[in-house]
Amino acid sequence: MESKSDCNNANLVDCAGQRSDDCDDRMQLETKFLRLHTAVTLGSRFGDWQVCWLGGWNKHRFGFMVLVVRVSP
Repeated sequence: MESKSDCNNANLVDCAGQRSDDCDDRMQLETKFLRLHTAVTLGSRFGDWQVCWLGGWNKHRFGFMVLVVRVSP
């Protein structure tokens, strides 16, 4: 078990100083899948929505599957 002082060690790659359960401000993530007629790039935006995953073309190239996310404070 790491002590709190171990989190200050610069050699550690993954060390959380505070658990996310202790945070007062939480972000709400809303996600949905879209089937588009044209291919897009990762990070493309559609209004408030941003592409965060590219699924690629479906079986008969009928649609390009993506996952989009919208973050609300």
